[in-house]
Amino acid sequence: MNSTNDSAAGGRVPVFVLAGGKSARFGSDKARAVWRGKALLVHVAERLGPVASELTVIAECAGNYEDLGLRTIGDREPGLGPVGGLVTALLQGHERFVLAACDFAEVEAAWVATLLAADRAGATATAFRDDRWQPMPGVYHARIGAFVEGAASMQAVLTRAGATAVACPAGWPVRAGFNTPGELRERE
Repeated sequence: MNSTNDSAAGGRVPVFVLAGGKSARFGSDKARAVWRGKALLVHVAERLGPVASELTVIAECAGNYEDLGLRTIGDREPGLGPVGGLVTALLQGHERFVLAACDFAEVEAAWVATLLAADRAGATATAFRDDRWQPMPGVYHARIGAFVEGAASMQAVLTRAGATAVACPAGWPVRAGFNTPGELRERE
């Protein structure tokens, strides 16, 4: 495990932003899609900066987003979706970290602060939940690794792990990310 106290700097923790998807429904690299003048990934990085002790993008290949000024590591097993990204984050050796999605440009640092405040000793993860888990952003602990093997979705991981559920905050969007270019235009 990382020997540093991952939550020492004023409640700040390592943040991993997943940007390794194929963007099949989107038709191009979703992380680079421009919304309100910036790449979606840049919006996420800027918004989560206040809670990040360090911010790392997990992409299909290392270096994919370094031209945007963002440290980028390669997904250990590309093509496994968010569960594969979680595994890659776990391999970085932090006891506790935040996992976020590259297309959730409306994410709020205050929401992550709420999750961090609700996170308790011994937890596997803490995430928002309405009628289903909202896994990103979420606070994850190294011990969640015991629940990942064979899981097909983040829903399955969080359920198996008995994650701590927090009600979605005021202002939580109906759609937490962007799946098509049309959605970008609709929400401009």
